[in-house]
Amino acid sequence: MSSLLYFQAKKVRSDDDRAVIHELQDRIKSMILVHEKLYRSGDLTRIAFDGYLRALVDSIHQSYDRLCGKIEILIEAQPVTLPVDLALPIGLIVSELLTNAFKYAFPDNVEGELRVRVLNGDGRIEVTVEDTGVGLPAGFVFQTATTFGMRLMRGLAAQVGGTLTYEGGRGTAARLTVPLPE
Repeated sequence: MSSLLYFQAKKVRSDDDRAVIHELQDRIKSMILVHEKLYRSGDLTRIAFDGYLRALVDSIHQSYDRLCGKIEILIEAQPVTLPVDLALPIGLIVSELLTNAFKYAFPDNVEGELRVRVLNGDGRIEVTVEDTGVGLPAGFVFQTATTFGMRLMRGLAAQVGGTLTYEGGRGTAARLTVPLPE
């Protein structure tokens, strides 16, 4: 599917349409990465989420590298193994958060820092994507944002019984908290 989208994007003349296809490719890549990690691990039910997260961040960074200035990426991920049905929606949410950071947080090739943190404890996993960029637009309310990506993240967070919050100011921080199955 990713290859088909790649070839289709070459035929598209509109920059907006090409951007939509590019974002769809990134969503598909995040799902492909889960399946690659599963295939290589030998356990088809669980995935080492910290390793998957590092690969996901690298993949999305490569996709947006040409649009971004010098962005330092820091990953702090405690080891955690997740069931596939939890890892996939969390990975898709992280993919959306990273895409938003690369697209909007650092306009005009501004330098900055992007930090991804995974904490595992107290029967839950907490994933934070935080940047030192320009911050959220005035009047932004995550719960009522109507873009496809925002609606997708809210739906996926609800699907896994998690909560997703945004904090603005100097930069942006998005935090996903999900209870772990027993």
